[in-house]
Amino acid sequence: MKDQESAVAAKAAEEEVDNDPSFWDMFPVDKQVARLISGLIIGGIVLWFLYGLLRYGLVFNITIN
Repeated sequence: MKDQESAVAAKAAEEEVDNDPSFWDMFPVDKQVARLISGLIIGGIVLWFLYGLLRYGLVFNITIN
């Protein structure tokens, strides 16, 4: 009887972990699509920041005409 109770408790704990909502679950698209879009946005911001550093001479004092 105790084995059955412990099995039920273990299964309930396992389901609770599986039902834990992920950060990506709040987006209305597939998880991989949400990761791709957010990666492109973050990558674009990083590239824009690096371009600004290069354009305005904050890296190696090189400027683009």
